[in-house]
Amino acid sequence: MNKLTTIIGVLFLIIISCSENETKEPTNENKNPLIKTIKEISSTSGLSTSFTYDGFKIKEATTTGLNVGQFKIIYTYTGDLITQEDLLLNSIRFLVYDFLKL
Repeated sequence: MNKLTTIIGVLFLIIISCSENETKEPTNENKNPLIKTIKEISSTSGLSTSFTYDGFKIKEATTTGLNVGQFKIIYTYTGDLITQEDLLLNSIRFLVYDFLKL
């Protein structure tokens, strides 16, 4: 009877100690807003791309130096999700991507 109580006690402790994971994974969530503009210039192609941010969200990306002119992508959000991309060539919208939330 004494051995049975000890075995049940040990099994109970094993079940309790394994049932809950007290270590939480660290989050890498950035609390600082992004900078306003990043400009990338390619020394080989001569292209210049600017990325513009509003807080934590990308607002637009603009590429100049193309043979056809200026290419721009404007991002539209619903909450924190990008729901639309407007593609413009020389300020004329030629393509729109709409993203649906599933």
